[in-house]
Amino acid sequence: ESTRFLISGCSNDQEIQIIKCVFTNCQASNADGGAILYNMDGKFTVHGTIFTGCSANSGGAIEAKGTNGNAKSFHSHYCCYTSCTCGTGNSHLGSAIHAQFTDLEVNYSATLYCPAGQATAHGAQIDLTSVNFVASSHINSTHGRAEYCSGIEYRSGKSGFFKFQNLVNHEGSFITALNDLGGSVEISNYNIVNVNVTSKAGFPGVIFVLKTGVTLSDIIVFGVTFAE
Repeated sequence: ESTRFLISGCSNDQEIQIIKCVFTNCQASNADGGAILYNMDGKFTVHGTIFTGCSANSGGAIEAKGTNGNAKSFHSHYCCYTSCTCGTGNSHLGSAIHAQFTDLEVNYSATLYCPAGQATAHGAQIDLTSVNFVASSHINSTHGRAEYCSGIEYRSGKSGFFKFQNLVNHEGSFITALNDLGGSVEISNYNIVNVNVTSKAGFPGVIFVLKTGVTLSDIIVFGVTFAE
């Protein structure tokens, strides 16, 4: 398999930063984190980095989480993910990113053709779980294909925001999933355009909300096709 970063065993007080790097065709056969596997309880930053053609069981480009499930903080900004792929089983999450942290931010980034080629993932291009604060803005998520959520899935989070997102040319049972979010999470300024909603999940829809109610504002949905 191609070279990847394995970040584990360092002091949990340390902050690990990956800045202005390029990962191409990195693969983790029968493992998680095609380009980067972060497995410690500290702070992790990925900034201005490009991922192309990376693949793994979970987290096609990045798999990041703490040793007990939730690390302190994950900040990822100004990154691009192209043709990255994860496995197809229900425990294989995030064809681009799968991250689970106490405080989590993913901003100013793009995903394109994740998964690669004609593959169909189990879930979203970006799959984020937060115990406390979760924020995501200015994301261009395009050309995703999945059995369930094809674009971005947000799980938990007591506060935060999701805004200024463009989800275009997706195919899945739903395009965005909001799973058990806290009431103070702002969800606004979304564009969902030219998507194909399939029936694999048995309860298809453009936006899927589970467990708790949410308020959405300033959302544009255009060009939706529902499979028979």
